[in-house]
Amino acid sequence: MLRIRLLHHGDLGPDTLQRLEMALKEAFPRSRITFDERGHSLPPSCFNQRHGQYNSTLILQFLQSSLKKGVDERILAVERADLYAGNLNFVFGEADPSTGIAVVSTHRLRPEFYGETPRPELFLSRLIKEAIHELGHTVGLGHCPDPVCVMHFSNCISDTDLKSPNFCPRCKSKLS
Repeated sequence: MLRIRLLHHGDLGPDTLQRLEMALKEAFPRSRITFDERGHSLPPSCFNQRHGQYNSTLILQFLQSSLKKGVDERILAVERADLYAGNLNFVFGEADPSTGIAVVSTHRLRPEFYGETPRPELFLSRLIKEAIHELGHTVGLGHCPDPVCVMHFSNCISDTDLKSPNFCPRCKSKLS
């Protein structure tokens, strides 16, 4: 059984959380999901003034040092902050397979970021795909060349929109 702790700031409504939970349980059968609405914010040391964004790798390190995590537990932090990592201008999320900790940003998943009108269903679809993708990394899956597999790398939002919330047969067999 996979135990998943979902950290969030309370900016996801109960319906969004419930639907995310259902999608995660479908993607990871026999998983148990708990919700942890954190009362603290990201430390200033994770923010890069030059980028105007938070460094997702530093967030993962912060979470590892500040949280107690069970041996078989995965942690997924859902953040509002805009993220970048390494040489990448932005990332939708990042995971550290060695610690079982992942982070996903809602910032660029919202249609409003792209000058579009709010579309809750589209936002939820994107959030589900990126959450499953990052949790897939925490269980040892790498990026997949199949553009519709949830483990395909999203270089832009249209890549996220194109992929499905499901693992391709190859990734699904690795998951087993």
